Amino acid sequence: MTTQKALLIFDDIWRCYSLSKAAANIAKGVVAGITAGVVVGYAGSKIMKKNPKQMKKNAGKAMNAMGDFISGVSAMFK
Repeated sequence: MTTQKALLIFDDIWRCYSLSKAAANIAKGVVAGITAGVVVGYAGSKIMKKNPKQMKKNAGKAMNAMGDFISGVSAMFK
């Protein structure tokens, strides 16, 4: 086996290894996002059952605050 052939094989192995690591990181991110969503959804449903009017009021305030924040950020980039 020549040195050039060995380097090509090593390059192929390294590329596969890098792709598998990237796929593993993406999968970890997806699982973390799903887990966070489930936890937030469960906590929100418990709070909603206790006091729905207060929850809706706070959710409306949070939506308005996020809208103002996004508008401010987009204005900074103009």
